[in-house]
Amino acid sequence: MTATIFDDRICQLGEGPLWHSERGQFFWFDITGRRLLSRDAEGPREWGFDRMASAAGWVDRDRLLIGTETGLALLDLRDRALEPVAEIEADNPITRSNDGQADRQGGFWIGTMGKQAETGQGAIYRYYRGEVRQLVEGISIPNAICFSRDGGLLITPIRQRRRSGRNLWTGTAGRRESLGCSWSCDPKG
Repeated sequence: MTATIFDDRICQLGEGPLWHSERGQFFWFDITGRRLLSRDAEGPREWGFDRMASAAGWVDRDRLLIGTETGLALLDLRDRALEPVAEIEADNPITRSNDGQADRQGGFWIGTMGKQAETGQGAIYRYYRGEVRQLVEGISIPNAICFSRDGGLLITPIRQRRRSGRNLWTGTAGRRESLGCSWSCDPKG
């Protein structure tokens, strides 16, 4: 087996991979370098930002919803326009966005964390139908946001003060997976 280097640009903190199936294109973030990177048939592509950005979900062929240190924004890949969508911890200068993931209901989940990985400064939010809800708080580094096959559980290997799972909408006890913490997901909300 042989390996080929896909892209040799060095990132300060490379994370947030996204495969855009409509474009057939792979994207990733250099969080502290404040840029989004990709490659297409013409070669390397790069979008620079005035703030840290870390995760994205594709909206359509030419637009991405991105998580930044001040909230969510819509990035037009053609003209580089960045349109604010929703503030998330915009008034908290010690936090930034971290991992994010779209769910099958059309929501976008985004985690926050301390810029210096401060304990308990992070949270997980869900943006759905124009509303942002904080669903988990008091965590340090939210990572690997994913969902069970049926979409009924959010699963993430985070450390948090409260070790048991809970329904994210009602606050009632939920089930916990051995992979990490998990919470019931209500597909309506």
